[in-house]
Amino acid sequence: MRIGIIGTGKIASGVGQRLVKAGHEVFFGSRDPEKAQSAVNQMGAQVGSQEDAVSFGDIIVLPVPLDSVAELSKTLPGLRGKIIIETANDWTGGSSQSSTERIQALLPDSKVVKAFNHIFAQVLANDPANDLERSTAFIAGDDADAKKTAASVIESMGFDVVDVGGAKNAVHLDNLVKFVVEMGYGQGIGTNIAFKLVKVY
Repeated sequence: MRIGIIGTGKIASGVGQRLVKAGHEVFFGSRDPEKAQSAVNQMGAQVGSQEDAVSFGDIIVLPVPLDSVAELSKTLPGLRGKIIIETANDWTGGSSQSSTERIQALLPDSKVVKAFNHIFAQVLANDPANDLERSTAFIAGDDADAKKTAASVIESMGFDVVDVGGAKNAVHLDNLVKFVVEMGYGQGIGTNIAFKLVKVY
C-alpha cells in the first residue's frame, strides 16, 4: 500500500517505521524536506512536500493536532476523496461532536478513520518484533470500506484492531487517551504501555 504521512514528528515517525517494516511504501510530507531527509532515508521511506505526500498516498495519515486540520483541509485540496487516518485528540472537551466528526465535517469528500490517538509514540516506534504483546488499536469512522482498508494496514503493523463504531463513537477514544496519559505520566507507569482488549470467556 502507498501511504502518505503529513509531518515528521514522533507519532508520524513511529507510524512510518512500522509501516515500512510491514512492507508498505511510505512518503513523508514535510514543510522542510531537506531537514527531514536523512532520518527519513534511514527509515527506508521517501520525503518531499506535503502536497507530494498527498499525491503519493492511497491512504493519508494525519498525525497533527485537531486545530491544525482546518488549515490543512484548505492548503491540501488533494485530501479530497482519500482515506484519511487521523490521530487527533480532543483534550478540552466541551463539544457535542467527537474529534473525528469534526474532522469529517472539514473533509466531507474524504473517508476519515480515527486510529492511533490512544497509543504512545514510544510504543509506535518500538520494533513490532520486540513487542511483548500485540496491543489493541481501536478505530472509528463512518465509512465501512475505509475502516476495512485501514484495519488491514494497521494489523500488518503488529496491532489487533477493534472497531468501536461510527465517527460519533470516537468520543470514547478522545476520553481513552486521557486515561492512558494519566496512567503513563500521572501515575508514573511509563509510556511503554498500551491497551489490549481480551475476551475472558
